[in-house]
Amino acid sequence: MFKATVSGTLSFCLFTAVESAAETIRVPGDQPTIQAGIDAAGDGDLVLVSPGVYKETIRFNGKAITLRGRAGRDRTTINASGLSGPAVMCRDGEGPDTVFDGFTVTGGTGFRSQTGSECGGMYNAGSSPTVIDCAFVDNRVIETDRRWAVGGAMLNSGAGPMIVRCSFVENIALAKNKFCPGGAVFNENGATPTFIDCQFIRNRAGSGGAIANYWDASPTMINCMFVGNRAAGGAVWNLGRSSRTTIVNGLFLGNESSVHAGVLFNEDGEVTITSGTLIGNHGGSHYGSAILEYGGTVTLLNSIFRANGGDQAIYGRNVSISYSNVEGGWPGEGNIDADPLFVTGPLGDFYLSHVAAGQDEDSPCINAGLGRVRDYGLKKFTTRTDEVRDRRAVDMGYHFPRR
Repeated sequence: MFKATVSGTLSFCLFTAVESAAETIRVPGDQPTIQAGIDAAGDGDLVLVSPGVYKETIRFNGKAITLRGRAGRDRTTINASGLSGPAVMCRDGEGPDTVFDGFTVTGGTGFRSQTGSECGGMYNAGSSPTVIDCAFVDNRVIETDRRWAVGGAMLNSGAGPMIVRCSFVENIALAKNKFCPGGAVFNENGATPTFIDCQFIRNRAGSGGAIANYWDASPTMINCMFVGNRAAGGAVWNLGRSSRTTIVNGLFLGNESSVHAGVLFNEDGEVTITSGTLIGNHGGSHYGSAILEYGGTVTLLNSIFRANGGDQAIYGRNVSISYSNVEGGWPGEGNIDADPLFVTGPLGDFYLSHVAAGQDEDSPCINAGLGRVRDYGLKKFTTRTDEVRDRRAVDMGYHFPRR
């Protein structure tokens, strides 16, 4: 009894000592700039930034700290306009305990190499930071005399960041008046980023208006939306036999390409889209106005594919589609070709019609997918306008978060 009491007391004291060792450094109260706050912090500390616009670029320098905008991203901005280098850098072995939370990042123009420019917004190299509730807006990697410009908002090189509830809006990658890969995000050198509940809106690039994956990069994207991105080759571009892109519960709406596919241009890699809704996407004059497989494999499961422009919206010899609603039909187990009966709900226009939710008839996509809701992590999501969650057999298509 005595030993247990002593042990518990020692554990409590040690925990309290560790907890009390963490400090909160306030910007601009304790330090005048965000970088000064980072420099003054030690592992476990919180750097808390007051609302405002901070004209600087920052580097975490390998520290396991939390950098947080006190009032959130709508009121706390890092503006790197006119400055050299990416707005935010994690290139010193940062891990998941390095947290970047609650900022808008804008005006980043990246750094120059022998071949061009890279990464305007956030540069992650050999690191795995956690990025939460941030907005990357109007970062531009633009080259006038060199051939290469990639990653308008973010570049992940050999990195595995966790990116949660972030938005990437109107970022650009452009070289010699030609758009280059990764208007919002460029992944390379074995990068394995995970994007959860993120939005990619109106980004522009040559290939991968929203995201480009080069050679052995393998991102995972869960509950993400891709809206109005423009590129010569796809909102998502995948290159290289070792590149494996996994998308679960994705909404692709109004993405455009001037040459290849509006949604996906896959060259030799592997892409899997599960529980996707692909609507109103348009490509150029080449085959595959929405999806073009040019080597590698593309797999669609439990998805809805409608109103995508062009004579041939899907093109490729290694495209596998099953348990999906495909306009014009597609060979594969469980596939249908029927009006999905979309209705407008609390968060958008592509909920499914449910009699139980007050509509006149049921969508043919209800309970028509393969497997159960829990198999895809969709137990807290819904296709119903009354926001009753999907249960048991999974519905086809994108599932909205419940408010």
